[in-house]
Parts: sequence; C-alpha cells; structure tokens
Amino acid sequence: MKFSCIVLRPYWKIKLFLKNLCTSNSLRDLQTRTALKSWRRVSPSSIPDKPRRDAVAAFHLTTGHVCLAAHLHRLGISTEPFCPLCDSGEVMEKDHLLRCGALQGLTEVSRYWEARALLGQ
Repeated sequence: MKFSCIVLRPYWKIKLFLKNLCTSNSLRDLQTRTALKSWRRVSPSSIPDKPRRDAVAAFHLTTGHVCLAAHLHRLGISTEPFCPLCDSGEVMEKDHLLRCGALQGLTEVSRYWEARALLGQ
C-alpha cells in the first residue's frame, strides 16, 4: 500500500517562486536579445554623471544612435548621409562634428546639440 504525500505550501511561497522564475527567465531572454547591441559595450566610466545633457549626448555619440544625417540615412529617414549644414560633402557622423564649419560650439557635446537644433529647423 502506497501513500501519496501532498505537500501544501503557503500561497506567498508559491507566488514568490513564480515571480523569481519569471524574473530570471525574462532577464536571461533580455540578455540574449541585447548581447550584440552597440550600447551593451559602453563603459559606464565613459559617460559623465552630470549634467544630464552631457551624459545623453555622450551616450548617443558613443553608441552611434544620433540624430545626425548618417544615422538618419541608415534608418531611411534622410535621403543622404552628407552634412546639410556645411555642404562639405562629408558624411555627417560623430567625427564630422568637430570639423563642421557650420557649428560654433567648443566641445563635441555642444556641437552635437547645436547640430540637432539646426537639423530640426
């Protein structure tokens, strides 16, 4: 004669177990899907803490997800990747910001925000 033993667990333990299971599966899935993304390789030390405006610009410039003509062209938003501000015929990427004659800012960050403002007009 066999007796089967049914173990009753409190509701909160079952709920906690399921929550942990879902969280770990979601985290593992997210890590798998984002492993090759450009922003995964960004070193936190390369992004300034303050001010936020500088941190946002540095993150955008580091990852390449910027509102500059080259990136907008890759997304199909802009018709061509060349700088429309200075008409130099150069591709408008991060490196071009410091050479662009239409921008007056002293730093790469200030030139980034200036370029975004001018492109938005």
